[in-house]
Amino acid sequence: MQRYLPWLFNPPGNTATQGPKEFLECVAHIRLLSWLLLGGVNHTLKMASPGEATSSSTSTSSSSPPSSPCQPIPLEASCHIADHIHVILTGFAEQSKTSVVHMCSLFHAFILCQLWTIYLEQTIVLLPPRDEAQVLAGSILLDFWGKVIHKKKKKKKLNWDSRSSSNLLLSSSSSSSSSSSSATIR
Repeated sequence: MQRYLPWLFNPPGNTATQGPKEFLECVAHIRLLSWLLLGGVNHTLKMASPGEATSSSTSTSSSSPPSSPCQPIPLEASCHIADHIHVILTGFAEQSKTSVVHMCSLFHAFILCQLWTIYLEQTIVLLPPRDEAQVLAGSILLDFWGKVIHKKKKKKKLNWDSRSSSNLLLSSSSSSSSSSSSATIR
C-alpha cells in the first residue's frame, strides 16, 4: 500500500499554510480513497454467499463460513483519513470559490466519511462474533468519528488575576440580586 499510495500514511501538512494546489491534492486523495472503498464494499457484497449479504453475523442461515471482506485500504489508515477530511473541512471556507472542485470538496469529504463507515461496518458484520478483529474494527470506527467530529484544538492559557476573578464574581452576584429584587417589585 505504501508503494501505491505513499501519501496515505503521511498526514497532510499544516492547513494554515496550504494553498489551492495542496487543497486540490487532498481532494484528489479523498476521491481516490472513495473509489477504492466503493470497489472494496461492492466486491465483498458480490462475493458474499446469498444469505450472508443480508443477514447479521449472529444468524446461522448460511451453511458456508462467512467470507473475508475485501479491504484495499488497511484499517490502520483511519487516523490519516480523518486528517485528510480535516484539511477539507478547515480549508473549504478559504478555498471554496476558486474552482468547481473546491466547491464540491465537502461533498467528497462527506461521501468518504460514509464509505469508510460502511467499510468498517461491513468488516464488523462479516467477522465472527467476539473476534479480536471485529472489536478492533468497531473501536477504529468510533475513533474515526471522534476525530472527525472533535478536532483537537490548542488550549488557550487563561491568565486570571485573583482580583479580576473576585470582581467578576461580585459583579455577577450583584446583578443577579438586583434582578431578583426588581422582579419582586413588579
